[in-house]
Amino acid sequence: MKMILILVCLAFFSGCSAKDKDYYLDNLDEAKEKKQECSDQIFSALEAGDNQRVLEIRSNDECVAARLAVGREVMPFGRIK
Repeated sequence: MKMILILVCLAFFSGCSAKDKDYYLDNLDEAKEKKQECSDQIFSALEAGDNQRVLEIRSNDECVAARLAVGREVMPFGRIK
């Protein structure tokens, strides 16, 4: 019984992992949505004068990955680190 519970938990949490640049390169529509979501959050934080929150959003791994993937779509040549 414990083993089943462990397997269910692992399956659930493996689907909730952060998305990286490779994921967003394969799912450009989601990358565009995430980039827009991050931009909206940054705008809201700027309006509130919360500079710390702006920095947190700009350095968020998923926001960075989405921004790089969308940029890669616009400029498909070259190498993005």
